[in-house]
Amino acid sequence: MKEIIIKVQFSEEMIQSINELVTNVLENVEKNGVNKSEKLLPSKQKEEQHLKEYENKEDNHIDELPEILTAQDIANYLKISRRRVYGLYQLNPEQGGIPNFSIGNSHRVVKEDFLDWIKEKKQENFKKYTE
Repeated sequence: MKEIIIKVQFSEEMIQSINELVTNVLENVEKNGVNKSEKLLPSKQKEEQHLKEYENKEDNHIDELPEILTAQDIANYLKISRRRVYGLYQLNPEQGGIPNFSIGNSHRVVKEDFLDWIKEKKQENFKKYTE
């Protein structure tokens, strides 16, 4: 058997995303174990199940967030990359973007707007699953 070595350069965001993914997979395996007999769920059902599990996590404390949120605050809370948060900032709120405002080159989000955005996302997903 031959060994093939491939060198690839990753950006810091890609490395962070990969690390987050691996961490999440390891946490899920550690918490839930691996059940090979489990049927694979359609992606929408998996997403809904993931959202329900995430809402019930003990480390997800909305009360600890400041009244004005940075992209890093939102990324930490949602367990996504800061780059993805900036992408959501650029979307119009009617298209699913997070309502935000700028101070110079920095973007900020009012905590209440963020909570409303999460509620809207939950309602949108609920509607998808009930149709």
